[in-house]
Amino acid sequence: MRSLLHRARQAHRCGCRACSTVVQGASKRASVARRKPTFAEIFTAAYSSVFATAAVIDAVRKDERRRELDRKLDEAQRELDELRENAPDASGHDIFKSQQAPIWEQMKRVYEERPFKNDINDPVSLEASELLDYLRTEYYGAKDSTTLRNGHQLDYDLVEQAAIAEEHDHSLPRLEPQNGRQLRRELEAVQKLVKLLIRQLPTLNPDAKASPTWSQLRARLDSGNPQFSYPSIDRLRSTQNVSSLNEHIRQIIADTNIDNSEKILRICYNLVISPYAPNTHTYNTLILGLDRIGLHKASNVVVQSFFYDRLIKPTPCTSVAVLNHYKCAGDGKRFMRTIARITGLDPIHGAKAGRRSVASTQNCRVERTWVADAAATTTTGRHIYQHAPLNRHVVEELIRGLLHFQLFKSAASMLMQALSAGIHLSTSVVHQVLDECISALDWQGTVELVRGFALCHKQLTKRLTLESNDSMVYISDKLSILHDLLGLGQGPQGQLSQQLHLFNIPETAYKGLEAMMGSLQLNSTVDSAQSKSNLLRIESLSKDLSKVHKATRTIEHRLLHPKFQPEFRQAMLLHLSQRALSSCTELDREVNLLMATKSQSLSLKKQAAVAPSNRGQQDRDADDALGYAFEKRLIISPPEPKLARSAWAGSALNTEAWRGAKQSSSPYNMEAMAMRAPI
Repeated sequence: MRSLLHRARQAHRCGCRACSTVVQGASKRASVARRKPTFAEIFTAAYSSVFATAAVIDAVRKDERRRELDRKLDEAQRELDELRENAPDASGHDIFKSQQAPIWEQMKRVYEERPFKNDINDPVSLEASELLDYLRTEYYGAKDSTTLRNGHQLDYDLVEQAAIAEEHDHSLPRLEPQNGRQLRRELEAVQKLVKLLIRQLPTLNPDAKASPTWSQLRARLDSGNPQFSYPSIDRLRSTQNVSSLNEHIRQIIADTNIDNSEKILRICYNLVISPYAPNTHTYNTLILGLDRIGLHKASNVVVQSFFYDRLIKPTPCTSVAVLNHYKCAGDGKRFMRTIARITGLDPIHGAKAGRRSVASTQNCRVERTWVADAAATTTTGRHIYQHAPLNRHVVEELIRGLLHFQLFKSAASMLMQALSAGIHLSTSVVHQVLDECISALDWQGTVELVRGFALCHKQLTKRLTLESNDSMVYISDKLSILHDLLGLGQGPQGQLSQQLHLFNIPETAYKGLEAMMGSLQLNSTVDSAQSKSNLLRIESLSKDLSKVHKATRTIEHRLLHPKFQPEFRQAMLLHLSQRALSSCTELDREVNLLMATKSQSLSLKKQAAVAPSNRGQQDRDADDALGYAFEKRLIISPPEPKLARSAWAGSALNTEAWRGAKQSSSPYNMEAMAMRAPI
């Protein structure tokens, strides 16, 4: 073959196109001869193979290392959370400023959605019924009121340790007297505080002034004490002196061998002999200590002195102490005012953290930088107020206070906001909110909890991984009870989407919550008794309806204020009177119905006692059903029984007077009648 190709290449060509094409095609080789690879090509191939193998092995090792690092990070996060929760020296720096901003906004919403001042101390509660108590306890595992009330108490030891840590934290802002006028004002404020505390002695012990401590205190006051010096002259000595004063106050309050009147006298004596004015930490110690031993009136004197007489800035423990004081005193109005002060919504004093006028911020560049942080300031009226600092204890005490005043929706929203912000609250507070909403059958609080847990189920999953197995079981069980109370997933197929839309819960978020709860593989304590669930659900809705009726009634009575026109007030008065009369008629009808039902039940029982052998199983079932219906009738009462009773009493006592006022042409007689009648 090669010889033929060689002879073809040597053949004579005439030079035409056809001969040239044939000769060139014949002279080409059919295939290229295989050549030996060079050393560079072998080295490149080996180099690439080695690095490809190393990359595969490194990827496997990186995955293992990544999993190991994730495990170590989870362990470190768990240990850090445990230290944050159990640290005795936890001060106000366990919440970052980015976490405080959403809490401030949520506190503003809580204050704006607060009930009327007359309604906050008289919340709507469930009607008393043995059947309802039995179902709540056996079906939902609700706790009794005593156990729930004990959960409202503050952990004084933990907060006092945080207050001691704040004393040694020099980064907290402090205000001190700089001239004679300011020092004289501090002196007058302490003198006023001592005098007001002494006025509490007769209510504690009529013979308190017979104590030797009173004689020494009286002698000190007569000699011109107290006399204060400037802390800036000797900073170290002033700090040590005030710390010693606070420690002596703690020892006096903790002494169980003396009565409360003697404790007040010794506290006043230490305040008088101190060479330096008490600071914020002294007020924190006094408020916490006096509330701890039950001297709420004396503690209120200290709170008023702090807000109205002293020029000192609060610390996070100050907010905890004040919130706890108004919670223990049962003063819901001032509890809400404290929330307004913390968030800068109080137009009078604010939180005393800082205040600037709006005009000064427009004219001075330095003042504009002070209000540059919009998340930490609030403009109210003609001033811009700085928010009070927060820590974990403030958020927890705020939630406990809202639960104490039965503001379950606000407490649930505050809990959800804190969890979504990444604030690690104590497990007891989370359990307390769940238990309170279940025990009270609060509809709005339950909806808020289910919606919040659905929206932040990722944070909840992370939180549950840090908790013990018992806590995971507890939270999952309570969540299943909340689902049952709302009736989620109990209707026909396809109704779940409508229910979620009604409760404003995203369906994807709810599926994530269900997946999280399903991954726990826990058995719920709720059985399949649909009738019991429906009865409890009706009671929850009835209670929520009563809240609306009560708020509406309060608004209607406020419309009788003299600032409105007489014609409008006359029309409103006629409306209220007609509603009161209709409520009276409805109450009379229901009383007659209940009495007839009770009489029928008693007659059946009397017949059973006379002839027990003649009663069959059908008669006994009918009697049990009648008793159950009567008991259920007592539970599912009218939405506003108190309104009906008051309207009935007012109509019975003032019928003649009302008819005379209605016939009169003057609207003022009708208004006076409305003020006297308990509508």
